[in-house]
Amino acid sequence: RRHRRRDLDPSCPLQQEARKPRYVVMDCALCLGADASAVDALLEIAAKVCATHPRSDLDRDGPACYLASPPDSVRHALKRRGRGVDKLVQLAADADRAFGACEDRVLAAARRGPAAAFSSSAGSSAYGATFHADAMTRRLSTAS
Repeated sequence: RRHRRRDLDPSCPLQQEARKPRYVVMDCALCLGADASAVDALLEIAAKVCATHPRSDLDRDGPACYLASPPDSVRHALKRRGRGVDKLVQLAADADRAFGACEDRVLAAARRGPAAAFSSSAGSSAYGATFHADAMTRRLSTAS
């Protein structure tokens, strides 16, 4: 017997909230470099994800967007974007560490209570999104 996935009730605010991404991990392990438009796109995604979190959570835990295994050229491109980038993106040594940090944040929100785990005002949810660097190949340069 096959299990059917239950359809979400679009009128339920809790289910709607749980579908919103709260953390983004971009794995750049296979990325060789990034041009200015790729960095701008990354920062735009990061700003949208950070906008789902209250300032107090971001001040306490840091940005909700993780860039895993970025090559030096991407790190330098981010640095050239100036101040404020560190408020949008956290760098992680690899994807496992980035996912671990997201899991830690979800668990910490759950320990603070159900309201913290699921409300948009608390900015934490068990839902996450992953974007692999090769999904942005049109914007990534192959030059080192």
